Amino acid sequence: MVVKLKDALQDSSNVEGIVNSGTTPHLLEDTVWEDLRFPATRLRQGATLKPDFNETEVTIDFDDSSDETTYIIAQLPHAWKQGSEIRPHIHWIQNQNLNIPWSLQYRIQTNGAATTVPWTTITLDQQAYTYTSGDLNQINYSSTNIDMTGCTLSCIIQFKLARDVSEDVYTGDAQVYEFDLHYQIDTLGSQDEFSK
Repeated sequence: MVVKLKDALQDSSNVEGIVNSGTTPHLLEDTVWEDLRFPATRLRQGATLKPDFNETEVTIDFDDSSDETTYIIAQLPHAWKQGSEIRPHIHWIQNQNLNIPWSLQYRIQTNGAATTVPWTTITLDQQAYTYTSGDLNQINYSSTNIDMTGCTLSCIIQFKLARDVSEDVYTGDAQVYEFDLHYQIDTLGSQDEFSK
């Protein structure tokens, strides 16, 4: 028997893992993770100190001689668990047994509030996989997650991602596939357009 989602949500017994609280349907498990993705083909490059776009590998290549920077803007989805922390990371190609200290600056623009001027800096210096040899599709992340306390759906986060060559001993280009945010979801979306 096929049950339409709209009908099923009126009777939460028809959908495993979903509870209807009378407003927005919520997931019973509130720590379901998702990726908010920004592939290399969509990352913005500035006018100066910008990484090259590699058409062969379809990556953005940060060289080892300057703090090349790319720019990202994220809007938190309606399914996001409001106020929960987010975890930024990058996917890149590693071919040496060394770690690049990626510098990530961010600032949060909260809806209905004055715009934020100061930037906060964290370092993406934790590696998800152990390098052995050859080329490795690596994930670099930070031991510091971004606190989103008080933020609601559709809030904006601005990012500047750079290779910090002052602390870098990795030689040659660092090729980035994608920048991601891991975030938690607790609903399918929001019942109302601008609130949850």
